[in-house]
Amino acid sequence: MNIMKKSFLGAVLSLGLLSAAHA
Repeated sequence: MNIMKKSFLGAVLSLGLLSAAHA
């Protein structure tokens, strides 16, 4: 369950970086 949380945070972080780069 800890790995799942980490991968979820990683996905959110990369998504934020992606949208930040687009903006």
